[in-house]
Amino acid sequence: MINEHKKVLIVGIKGVAMAHIAVILKKMGYDVEGADVDEKFITDDMLNKHGVTVHTHFDLEVTPDNVSHVIYSAAHGGTEN
Repeated sequence: MINEHKKVLIVGIKGVAMAHIAVILKKMGYDVEGADVDEKFITDDMLNKHGVTVHTHFDLEVTPDNVSHVIYSAAHGGTEN
């Protein structure tokens, strides 16, 4: 799985746990993007430093192409978001 190019979308990526998961996946070679609110978080600089794109929407209509995995938590409605 690691040898294949995979794109991961993380919902609520600015949360402390999700941001760290994003960085770990990025270091493993995954293409990582996320979605969260348009509000300043303490994790913004870390995500930016590691080249993780953060979208300020939760709309499937504008989900990045070729997403192979979606990671989400129970926050913001979980599967209903």
